[in-house]
Amino acid sequence: RTTRLSGFDALMEYAVRPGHEEALAALVTDHVPEDGVLLARIHPDAELERALARAGLELREVPDRSAMWRVLDAPRLLRLAGLPAGSDDAALVAELGLHYWLADRF
Repeated sequence: RTTRLSGFDALMEYAVRPGHEEALAALVTDHVPEDGVLLARIHPDAELERALARAGLELREVPDRSAMWRVLDAPRLLRLAGLPAGSDDAALVAELGLHYWLADRF
């Protein structure tokens, strides 16, 4: 599912069965706009990333400055995650492997 957000086309969410990454990559390629920029949150998946690369798509990570994750009890959660005190929310989200879809914001 794609939509337009703040002037950019965005892949809001997707699902893929193991072994069907090439089919998803082809579908995503069909939704890349003329300017070549399609925003997407790609859940870490080496096979999907390889399929997207084979389809000619360049993946680039950019910081999400509007992330919807916020830690309410940072000291306790950092301790549970084994991170040093003072680590930021982004480090905690990465360490815990949390993921959200662009569609989750609406």
